[in-house]
Amino acid sequence: MACEKAANVSSDYRTSGVLCLCHSGTLVGGRRYGKLGAVECLGGNMVSDQDRRDRLARAQELKHRGESARRKDGAMARLCYEEAVGLFREVDEPLVLAHTIRHLGDVYLEQGRPDLAEPCYHEALGLYRSNEDDSSLDLANAVRSLAVLRWEQARTLWEEVNHLYISLHIEAGIKESADRVAALSTR
Repeated sequence: MACEKAANVSSDYRTSGVLCLCHSGTLVGGRRYGKLGAVECLGGNMVSDQDRRDRLARAQELKHRGESARRKDGAMARLCYEEAVGLFREVDEPLVLAHTIRHLGDVYLEQGRPDLAEPCYHEALGLYRSNEDDSSLDLANAVRSLAVLRWEQARTLWEEVNHLYISLHIEAGIKESADRVAALSTR
């Protein structure tokens, strides 16, 4: 049952979810809470304050494990970041979620999965841009990650078109694509 529909519950609306203060003995979502026990409605699920703190702590731990594993074990980093992202979504921490999603995108890109990386970068950018807190360095890093992805994609496409023009013997196309590949390959 959604918090808004529960009886005897007052709501304090936040970015997402609803914080419900339940009166003594109030039945919310099939669970009974004591006097002024706080319950958060996240995605239709009731989560107590303690559950939220536990999930947040677990998400932070997974994020740190992902950061530690990233250079040594990309598969482990990916698993840690994926689980952390799910938990950060549940506890409504948009800036930490954005940071973790961006790093998950970086891991996907490092693993040769730009198709999975790009949506991560777009989501992180959206979260940073919609948040009122000062996150300009994080925003810059997210834009950089997407730019690196697009740079790699552009270079790959120009290499492909170069091979096509070579096979078709189109001199103007060969020259243009070779020049663009050279420009994109210079760091």
